[in-house]
Amino acid sequence: MRLSHQEIMHPEGGKSVLYKELDDTVWRRLKDELKTFQDLIRRGAPLDPELEKWVAKNTERWQNGRARSANPTVELGQWYIAWGVLNLQGNIPDHPCKFPTT
Repeated sequence: MRLSHQEIMHPEGGKSVLYKELDDTVWRRLKDELKTFQDLIRRGAPLDPELEKWVAKNTERWQNGRARSANPTVELGQWYIAWGVLNLQGNIPDHPCKFPTT
């Protein structure tokens, strides 16, 4: 239904991104991967190096307007994992936070 809506209501197209439908299997995988990530953070265990690079690349933008005590690894990591589970194309774009205005 979502793809049909996109074709009918947004014929101008633009960048098309394919996402998985959130059925029980995908929902369970998302929950499991987020739980695993949270467990790794809690234990101080090593994280996926690609996730760590992506978090480092996006931290400055993410921190714009947030308290310095906020934890970018936890919040950005959850976003990275959710995007990776739901995005069929496999590429994870920069986080959509605004760039600092300095």
